[in-house]
Amino acid sequence: MNQVTVAGKTGTTQAGVSGVAKDANRDLWFVGYTSEWTAAVWMGFDHTDVEHVMRTGSGTAAELFASVMIRATQ
Repeated sequence: MNQVTVAGKTGTTQAGVSGVAKDANRDLWFVGYTSEWTAAVWMGFDHTDVEHVMRTGSGTAAELFASVMIRATQ
């Protein structure tokens, strides 16, 4: 398996919706790059409400980025 150096940045936006736990997020993202590839992952809903919030953090977006990059760099 190849080892590839990756740099990146995670981020979240709090949901800020009345009636939703303070730890819920409106969206989560990760932007990263290697020496050959650049990619961005965004996760969320078009419209945020009580039923449409993210219950995880930006690590979920980073995991998806990693999964895609592992395949891309093989």
